[in-house]
Amino acid sequence: MAFVGKSFCTFVLLVSCGILSLGTSFASADDFDLVKDGQAQATIVVPVQASIWEMFAAERFQRYVEKISGAKLAIKKESDAVSEKKIFIGHTRASSDILKRLIDQNNPDETSMIVAKSDVVHLIGIDDEGTMHATYFVLEDFGCRWYFPTEWGTVIPQSKTLTIPQQETLRVPSFKIRSGIASVSVNEDNDASWTLWEWGRGNHLGGWTWWGGGHSYEYLVPASNFDAHPEWFAFYDGARHPDQLCTTNPEVRNQAWKTLEAMIKDHYKGKPPRLICISPNDNNNFCQCPNCLKLVPERSDGKGKDVTNSIDRIVEFANFIAEKLAKDYPQCYVTYYCNYHSVGTPKLVTPAKNTVFWLTHWAEDQFHGINETTRLGNAICEWKKYGNPLFVYTYWGSYGSYHFWPAVHAIAGDIPYFYKNGTIGVYSETHPHWGGQHLNFIVFPRLLFDVNTDVEAWIDDFCSRFYGPAAQPMRDYYRRLEQVAQSGPAQYHEIAQLIPVFTPQVMKELRRNILKARKLAHETGEPYRQRMEFVYAGFELGDWYFTAKHLERRYAQTRDPAIRARVVDLYGKIRERINRPEYKNKLIEETLSVPATIENDYAFAKTGTTFAPGNFRYTDSFIQGGRTYLDAVKRSGLIDGWWGLDMDSSSEGTLIYKFKAEKGMFKTSILKSMNGAWEQIGVDIAVRTAENGPWKSVTSTLESGASSLPLPIDLTQTVKDNDVFWLRINLKNRAKTYIAAFMGFELTGDVVQK
Repeated sequence: MAFVGKSFCTFVLLVSCGILSLGTSFASADDFDLVKDGQAQATIVVPVQASIWEMFAAERFQRYVEKISGAKLAIKKESDAVSEKKIFIGHTRASSDILKRLIDQNNPDETSMIVAKSDVVHLIGIDDEGTMHATYFVLEDFGCRWYFPTEWGTVIPQSKTLTIPQQETLRVPSFKIRSGIASVSVNEDNDASWTLWEWGRGNHLGGWTWWGGGHSYEYLVPASNFDAHPEWFAFYDGARHPDQLCTTNPEVRNQAWKTLEAMIKDHYKGKPPRLICISPNDNNNFCQCPNCLKLVPERSDGKGKDVTNSIDRIVEFANFIAEKLAKDYPQCYVTYYCNYHSVGTPKLVTPAKNTVFWLTHWAEDQFHGINETTRLGNAICEWKKYGNPLFVYTYWGSYGSYHFWPAVHAIAGDIPYFYKNGTIGVYSETHPHWGGQHLNFIVFPRLLFDVNTDVEAWIDDFCSRFYGPAAQPMRDYYRRLEQVAQSGPAQYHEIAQLIPVFTPQVMKELRRNILKARKLAHETGEPYRQRMEFVYAGFELGDWYFTAKHLERRYAQTRDPAIRARVVDLYGKIRERINRPEYKNKLIEETLSVPATIENDYAFAKTGTTFAPGNFRYTDSFIQGGRTYLDAVKRSGLIDGWWGLDMDSSSEGTLIYKFKAEKGMFKTSILKSMNGAWEQIGVDIAVRTAENGPWKSVTSTLESGASSLPLPIDLTQTVKDNDVFWLRINLKNRAKTYIAAFMGFELTGDVVQK
């Protein structure tokens, strides 16, 4: 019998899955005695020609058993004489019948088996990965947990006696691909390996690997070839550009296959990953040469080619590579983003059978679950009709929010939905903001391995083992985080979008729970105190951020300088916290734009619209009001929105800023950029240099729409040699039926000393 795509646990004598005993109270005559009263009762036995990973599994088992009990089990080759009871790890001769059974049942990659009798134990997988799973599941059932990639974040129980109940336990991962960390911030530690790698092993991440990241055209035919071969690259706007490939060019195809084949032979020694990503670069500037246009379907309204629809061009090029792979490497699949660059399935081309469709959970709500009506759910329904495997790309560690991102309630529903609809793998671009988002990282690996996991029970297990006496208030803390996220509005990874979710009242409730937990952890001592301090430090990042944002709104009403000073102080605390050595690159991931965001929050709150001599730059994206509460001297007719400042249909709004040169005067000033729904919004821009002076109109598109706005706009002639000027932006939503958004501007220039 084959167990495919689901976790199964089969026992000879045990009723419950995964119950191994610590201590003597659960022992029976049928149990395998591993350690008794601190003394080793068995020897680890590995194959004579053990693989690297079989030896690794044996050494890890030895290490953790010693940490738990103090007893160090010997590791011997199967050819060595062994008088003690044996625990076989890997493809030993003694385990050959079990391996044959696994193979004969057509079990998939990573299948693991634990067979335990009173005198012998076999930890074996159908492959090395399966053997690793079997080993770590025994350790897990001893009570080991890998919650954080640190020593204090790893739970290792203490017991002088260890027994393994009689059993036969078969496990098969629910998904063939279970990957979840976008970047690794800690290097391998040869002494203890308390690292992100060990965290991944302990949480059973792994499965198929792939080549090419997600945007791979650049690797196949690099843009460095553009000068010599411009014809290899995309044609649009009357010229060739290096951003994408001309995928119908025969030379491009040959070059791409040549690059790929060399990589397979040289780097992978003829054994390539199961997935080969043939996906466009990260932009939508696709080729529109005559040959490529043949792969562009007609618009539904009959008005020519739909050049925004790129999926047929993507699929046709990938099919070329798929045909080559099918001949030389039949075990491999091609994959590509199906719904990132385009919407809908191809109209002119049929995807190759050796293709895994990669679908992205991108540009849509992350907090309220996936179903047939959501963007990703709809794409899953459309693409699964081909019968090919599906692969999902999602985000369970936010790239835009560095503090709270409570998504467990969505994860708990989304992963089973993926499984039910033919998904074989999930990759989460999990930016490791461990301080505030760790519960996501503790839950999603478990569900990916076993889609039937009881999530509530797993969180209870985490709270109990990790927090000890502080478990209950921390459980209440996590439950409240999830409740407010689930009941709140849609979220799209923009940090400011969470401001309406984490109100002062919500923060007060969260603070009460975590302070209660902190008190209990401190009263109990280590290891709970250290764990609690790290989690509390992560909580404070969110607490300070949302407190600052709500204070900004009070400042807009009162203009009380003490409130602004408090805002600056809170942003300064965030800045200082993430740079402390014990927290640096641990509370949050610092490889993206997060540190720059924090620096900007602090700097702009501190300086506002006053600039010292030298170059200056002022910018705001207006998400959830942006900096308007701190810096705009007037704001009317505008609504805080998810992507900027919104205006109701046929309404008008105004922003006025006062810009000041500190100990100097303005030499230049340029309105460099403005962003918004320009087809709907009209703009009138005016400047004055005296508080009650007349406004000088710079440009106006109130009636024509801002798409005709002549950016950049040089304000120098009006503001030059003045130490202060006011900028007025009048906005008009010309649309009659829907909201339009103003999404930011950038002002630059120079201040010189008087």
